[in-house]
Amino acid sequence: MSAAPATVAETDPERSAARLEMRTLLEDAIDALPESFRVVFIMREVEDMSIEETGGVAQDSAENGQDAVAPRASPGSGIFG
Repeated sequence: MSAAPATVAETDPERSAARLEMRTLLEDAIDALPESFRVVFIMREVEDMSIEETGGVAQDSAENGQDAVAPRASPGSGIFG
């Protein structure tokens, strides 16, 4: 089998640099969120959980006297890389 052809974004150094910069800015912005907002964002956008699932996790945590549930990807771990 042959490898898939490279896309323009993969071969254009300017686009690659712009993607890296955008990813860094996005990760920094997510890391700057208060923990409870960051956890919900990660559950919804990265883990692709529904509103109902996210609410269920929050409800379970509250009933168990726990703080916000930690996402699988910890802040600063390069969740988009």
